[in-house]
Amino acid sequence: MRRSIHGLMGSALGLLASTNAPLLILYLLILGWIGGWIPDLDLRFKHRKSLHNIWMAGFVSAIIYIVLYQTYIQYPLSPYPFNLFIEKTLIVFSGSWMLHLFGDSLTVRGVYPLYPVSNYRFRIAKLRSSGFTVNFIGVLIALAMVFLWFKTVVNIDVYIKYLRSLTGL
Repeated sequence: MRRSIHGLMGSALGLLASTNAPLLILYLLILGWIGGWIPDLDLRFKHRKSLHNIWMAGFVSAIIYIVLYQTYIQYPLSPYPFNLFIEKTLIVFSGSWMLHLFGDSLTVRGVYPLYPVSNYRFRIAKLRSSGFTVNFIGVLIALAMVFLWFKTVVNIDVYIKYLRSLTGL
């Protein structure tokens, strides 16, 4: 799957997580993009192994938690309570990372989710990373999350009634 699609899925997850905290939207969009993009930093070193596993995702998320906790205590920059801020941050970052792993598990090379404990390769499908199908699936996943966000944030019934009045249906 292309890195831009991984980032798109991560940003869509960030948007979906921002439902109850609209001022965090930009922060969570960027964080989701980064979380979806980081696993591909291992392109030159054991790609699909060193960063494409749950251990590294957990380790990096723990470091983010520690850094945010220490920073928040000294400089409470967010207007939101710490538990809401940290919850949204960790859900979006680690969720985007896991979406990346899921997306790459649809490809021929698959992922090694338990590496270095196990060399088991997890693969759901055998699609090409640069192929249309796997990237289209990623876009559909992102669109589904954006739709869910829109449905929860905006009263969709109002828009449906408005569209019906315009079209006469």
